Amino acid sequence: MINMEQKDELVAFEEWQPPFGLFKMIKLDWVSNPQNSKGKMITLLFRIASFLSRKGRFVRALGIPYLVFYRIWVEWILGVELPPLTRVGTGLAIYHGQGLVVNNRTVIGNSCMLRQGVTLGNRRDDDIYGCPRLGDGVVVAANAMVLGRIVVGSGAIIAAGAVVIKDVAEGSVMVGPLAKAICV
Repeated sequence: MINMEQKDELVAFEEWQPPFGLFKMIKLDWVSNPQNSKGKMITLLFRIASFLSRKGRFVRALGIPYLVFYRIWVEWILGVELPPLTRVGTGLAIYHGQGLVVNNRTVIGNSCMLRQGVTLGNRRDDDIYGCPRLGDGVVVAANAMVLGRIVVGSGAIIAAGAVVIKDVAEGSVMVGPLAKAICV
């Protein structure tokens, strides 16, 4: 049984639409991935899959072959788990995307950067909505984990190998296995 807060999150998850059309979102992602062909390819394929997944049943049904292709190519071959229904703002940058795992209930703000081996997700299987919300301009470095129902403030940096399980203030730099802020 889900509580009221989870019900509100479910409605927000199901009704969210990107702020711009498909082509503008792709263009903004490509600008954020200069000289990074893998990042451009992953964000392009993600935006198309997201577009198809967020339209009516008819469009989703027509898009099933593409969504299967997306899953095989991006998840299995490239090693990037970025589900099509994930709420991702404009200008997503993905560098060395191997091993990237994002729960589809995670919210990623505008102009964020994700590097290889990053995990963004829930801490408990019984709380599927308990995923992080990243503000704008957040950088998550290699092999970092951001877990649970937490908010990462805009402009924060999660250092390589950090494990973040508590809210992060805007502009903070989080380091260490049980991440602590080194500057605010």
